[in-house]
Amino acid sequence: MTNTLSIRFVDTPAERPRWRVTYDRRFNDRLIWGFEFNPAAEEVNWLRGNYDLLKETDRLPLVSLGVSSDRIYSEVGTLAYYATIAKTIPNSPVSPYFSINYSENDRKWGVPVGATIDVAQRIKLVLLNDGKLSHGLLTYTASDWWTTVGTVGFSRMMIAFGFAW
Repeated sequence: MTNTLSIRFVDTPAERPRWRVTYDRRFNDRLIWGFEFNPAAEEVNWLRGNYDLLKETDRLPLVSLGVSSDRIYSEVGTLAYYATIAKTIPNSPVSPYFSINYSENDRKWGVPVGATIDVAQRIKLVLLNDGKLSHGLLTYTASDWWTTVGTVGFSRMMIAFGFAW
């Protein structure tokens, strides 16, 4: 089992997304479950997780189901439920993904899309659209920690740090 703890800061006047702390536990190679705390909104979300229905292979994509707090500027207490398909392109550093999600905040379905690009050893670039806003994230990963810098809506800066044990 692996545990992770992360903290994120977004340069935004909106209180809820400014700070976020997450804890996740990987129970096995398919199930991750955890919680999220947004201090400015005094919000704790105990319903955060992913379950891989299908693990990615050379021939087949990853297929997962998940639940988490809704998008970054959504209302306190709203969740998003999603199904995601992802596949690394053979002989390429690119892994695109496609999701279908239901947003409690918007009360409608959305189609988030994006791609992870292996830029260098331990460095990944993620470009995504969450169904409303586009974001760019650059992550450096070490053996038991990581840091991410990026933009929210390509207009607000963010930074995150995480640890695993």
